[in-house]
Amino acid sequence: MYMTKQSYINNPKQPISITTFANLTDYEDSFLSSCFKYYYGKVKLVNPRLQQTVDLKLSKSFLSVKDQGTLIIIDYPNVIYTLYEKYTDLNKVVKHFYNFIYSQLTSHKTKFFIVSKQVIINNINFNIENVFNIGRQLTRKNLDSSYFLNESICVFNIDYRKKISSSTDDLLSWFICINLFAYLLKSGKDPSKDNENSLKKLTLLTNDKQLFDKNLFGLTESERKHNIRIIRDLSLSKLWPNPNTYKYEIIPDQINSSMVIYFLSKYVIANVNDTQNIECNISLLLESLLMKKTKTAKRYGYYRQNKWPEYNPNFTKKNFTKKRLPNLSYNNVNKKQKLIQQTSEFKNCKLSKMRDNQNGLKEYYYLYVFIKYVQLYLNTTTYDNEEYGDFFGSYSKQQILEIIS
Repeated sequence: MYMTKQSYINNPKQPISITTFANLTDYEDSFLSSCFKYYYGKVKLVNPRLQQTVDLKLSKSFLSVKDQGTLIIIDYPNVIYTLYEKYTDLNKVVKHFYNFIYSQLTSHKTKFFIVSKQVIINNINFNIENVFNIGRQLTRKNLDSSYFLNESICVFNIDYRKKISSSTDDLLSWFICINLFAYLLKSGKDPSKDNENSLKKLTLLTNDKQLFDKNLFGLTESERKHNIRIIRDLSLSKLWPNPNTYKYEIIPDQINSSMVIYFLSKYVIANVNDTQNIECNISLLLESLLMKKTKTAKRYGYYRQNKWPEYNPNFTKKNFTKKRLPNLSYNNVNKKQKLIQQTSEFKNCKLSKMRDNQNGLKEYYYLYVFIKYVQLYLNTTTYDNEEYGDFFGSYSKQQILEIIS
């Protein structure tokens, strides 16, 4: 990523300004605020009512991840559904999930990042605070508050004013993932290194392959039907232990909520059904990024097809290593996309769809490319005795059950 010790993923000339109405007098940087700092480069929080301004910095909890054990991001709804499909019982699901969290925190140097939302299966409430509280009761194991205070476990709960389907939790999980990925590599740590329990140094625990049957950056039909506006209808809260009741509670997180709303409002601008040309466009962008790192100069504009070669030869695993890491800043990806010409060779591509009116790369396309690069880097598939990065890499349901056992 060609980053110096003090550099970030992006380095704009002007800082990003995020409005919040939280009192910034006692502001402290957190893990999540550090993700925004690391991604945007220069970020300031502004409270116009109180005339307060704070420049974001990297927190100790963010900087320390390079020295931790496994970093696990949990796609909470996906994992809970997987466990329920197996056990079909609230208490069994809760015990397996809670014991996994407890044992990893207390016996290993694991760090958890959980993005949750309302989960109700067969009229059973699996909301995160219920699962943690029932888990504490069933196992008689209480997580010390220090794990939350030092952010060894971060639980972010996304909520809409109405219960609707949405991909915002997936997007926030991937946003956390790419920041950890970039920071680890910059720190000389390989995110794909095998750690304990069949997990890599950086693990996004999910069964969701992020196929292109939906646009990750698109509003769902449910969001459109209910006229959802992220800036008005979305909020972020966090799970926190109450020292008086010894219960876990969901409490407001106004500052992080302001940052998440700013981010999602900028990026969730497509339609979930807008999937035509996405795979081809993203494949071409990724191949363009890898050009100097590959022996072949030919681009194909696909990841996999049903005729030979079934897998794109530019996506072999040898092209996804620390030494061959391309510059993943917006400026560089934008520069690469401007060099791609629409030709009849790429029949499934429509380059104009990923460009704005000034021929610049749309910001959500940039982040889509980044996410797919991370999937290719962290996951592997084999075809005809050749290893490839897995464009749709995830854990199988059986693997998730074995990990959370």
